[in-house]
Amino acid sequence: MESQREWTLQNIALNNPIILTEILKQASIPLKNCRLVSHFWNHIVLSIPNTRLALNPNKKDAEHGDYLVPFFEICSTLDPHLARRISARTLFYSRTTTYSFAAQLTYLCGKFSDQIQDLGVIIHHKECVQVVFQILKNYCPNLKTLRIRCDFNEEGHVPSGEILLARLPQKTYLTVFQLQAGGVRPFLTLTSFTQLVFNASPNLKKITLPLGIYPDLKYFKSLDSLTLKLNDGQELDVALINLKPSDLTRMLAQVGDQLVHLAFSYCWMNEGYSMQVDYDLDNSTRSRFRLPRRMPKLRIFKNDMIDIIQHADFWQDIVGMPALESLKIGKISKKSTSVDAVFKNLSETGRIYSKVTDLRINELYDPKLLDGLKTAFPNLRRLGLDSMYETEVAGMELGVVFKACADLDTLNRLDLWLPTYPERVLDVIKGLMDGSKFYKEMNSLEIRKNGSKFVRHELTDGEMHLFKRLLVTMKEMGRVVIHDLHFDEKSRRNLLDFMASSEMPVSQFKVVMPANPQPANSSTPNISKLYSKSATILLLVRNKIMESPEERSVQEVALNNHIILTEILKRSCIPLAVSLTKDYEDDPVPFFELCCTLDDRLAKRISADSLHCSTYSFATRLMHLCDKFSDLVQVLDIWINTEDCLPSVFHVFKNSCPNLKELRIRCTFDYAEDVPSPDAVQLLQKPNLTVFDLNSELMTASPALTSFVQLVVDTSPNLRKVTFPWGIYPDLGHSKFLDSLTLELNDIQRLDVSLKHVKPSELVR
Repeated sequence: MESQREWTLQNIALNNPIILTEILKQASIPLKNCRLVSHFWNHIVLSIPNTRLALNPNKKDAEHGDYLVPFFEICSTLDPHLARRISARTLFYSRTTTYSFAAQLTYLCGKFSDQIQDLGVIIHHKECVQVVFQILKNYCPNLKTLRIRCDFNEEGHVPSGEILLARLPQKTYLTVFQLQAGGVRPFLTLTSFTQLVFNASPNLKKITLPLGIYPDLKYFKSLDSLTLKLNDGQELDVALINLKPSDLTRMLAQVGDQLVHLAFSYCWMNEGYSMQVDYDLDNSTRSRFRLPRRMPKLRIFKNDMIDIIQHADFWQDIVGMPALESLKIGKISKKSTSVDAVFKNLSETGRIYSKVTDLRINELYDPKLLDGLKTAFPNLRRLGLDSMYETEVAGMELGVVFKACADLDTLNRLDLWLPTYPERVLDVIKGLMDGSKFYKEMNSLEIRKNGSKFVRHELTDGEMHLFKRLLVTMKEMGRVVIHDLHFDEKSRRNLLDFMASSEMPVSQFKVVMPANPQPANSSTPNISKLYSKSATILLLVRNKIMESPEERSVQEVALNNHIILTEILKRSCIPLAVSLTKDYEDDPVPFFELCCTLDDRLAKRISADSLHCSTYSFATRLMHLCDKFSDLVQVLDIWINTEDCLPSVFHVFKNSCPNLKELRIRCTFDYAEDVPSPDAVQLLQKPNLTVFDLNSELMTASPALTSFVQLVVDTSPNLRKVTFPWGIYPDLGHSKFLDSLTLELNDIQRLDVSLKHVKPSELVR
């Protein structure tokens, strides 16, 4: 039986509040389930700032009758931390639920008034606006975020002209306000409610409003983000009446000099982009709407409905945004040519916007207009093109778009949303091949189509060969996603095998879709690996635990019993290792500072790779860590992609880690002819080393690696399991405990070269 002092590294990590907090912050972690593991885990979950957990007073079965657990009984035992975020809604089809909604939400906000920081409601009936107002009037002094969505879809649900007059107490912590009005035009109650909230919230930083509500913003000195939304549930002719360009101009003039983000968005209520409106828009607003002449801080500007919110001179308005980095342009009406007109005008103006690095264009129909982007945006790093409709003449087609963008040599990311793909798979592949020039420079490519037609392709030998050539050209990219390109199972398997042999992981190159389309929610969500297997094991021990006379939960008993917890964590198969490249691009904690505060026990296993850092950084970190924790390191797992890293590995093995138990090295480079062989002077013996795994993709058996292997064997008399590359045959005469020997030939190595290194006599010896 394991003593309590011999807990595994996993036990230490999952009982360390700092490490556990960082784990639980990950978006994929199901916090609701993690709360049930133990009191300690529940405490950590509830202590996370900005927790994703939201308290929902509406039970799933509420619409069918009785609640499973009485609402007030829950409130009497509820941990106050859970009330920081509340999400509530009324039922659309039943007006009788308005009282239940009001009673529950009012009671909840009254009981936990000081704890509530985030309040989100979805309401379908006019009376509920008054309910929310009364809650803000009497409770929630520490509210930080307020989100309201009004779905008054029936004419009878539209409120009258009632105006809210009472003042609200100050909400000094409120920084985010989001109001959506779908299916109904803005009305007096909403307008007055919005202004009263604003009058009481001097520190608002982020505001979202329906198009048609233009409150007074002149006192908001901290406001830096403003979004005006038009939802597709509103009739467009009604929306045009409520546009009120003069009021919009007045509101923007009040905050134009401080905004960092400004958006005019058109969307479905589920946040999807909509182009269902086929409306012939005129130029009635062009002469009356004006953006502020100067918006010096604005970095992000979006206008999804440029055919409604029209600019007298669009590119002149952009000139007034000297800090602009991200620009999005789109339209609503299928008949409108406003986006094409804007970019035609761009080529005529000859203006240059050197700071813009991100450009998104919705519903551009003439790909020739892309020719002017290189001149106008010389530093463009990301381009997004979204076209829903096909045109009668050749428009935004796969190959055409790539050719039109051929001169954009600064692009790092390209997102294409095309009307459809070519009918023949050969034309699809050729269209993708037209982008070969981009693949050498770009890091990310994502392509999808708007059409829903499903086509499964069976590749011929010629098409298969061409598609593999395409994959080779994409290999150096960091991320490639091609949606809705389906193949039969034989073709798909062939391509996946090729990708595996070319070291193109499907997590990074999602270019081969399943033979049959899967529902969007059919896949199991990726929950934390640390917990995914624990639930199964807990079920296995459930019966024994329930025999205990103590009435504690299954999770609490298991996770507070060190024997059961140890078995759970052992079976999770997730080794805990100190990684030298914790964050490949921007390490949040300086490496040497981390070493100073690192718990010694965490250094038992070290994982290092040189793929995402310089040779100097790799060598410095590896040697420093192994020297500092020399006596503690038991497992060393190294992946190197350049021969220049070999000397640092030799150094570590020769001079550090006397208690090493497992050594795994993977070499993914072609030659190591210039690397000097390790010196066998003053070697540290490795009596505890039992596992030595060397995987090499070298074309030939390197003298340096051969010498290193013999050095490891000579200093490790208790080896039990070894793996060598084909062509390396060390002297194993002193390895008396060896019971497992593997010789590996990598498929990357040329077979004719490998045959020259078989050396049967040495192998027999």
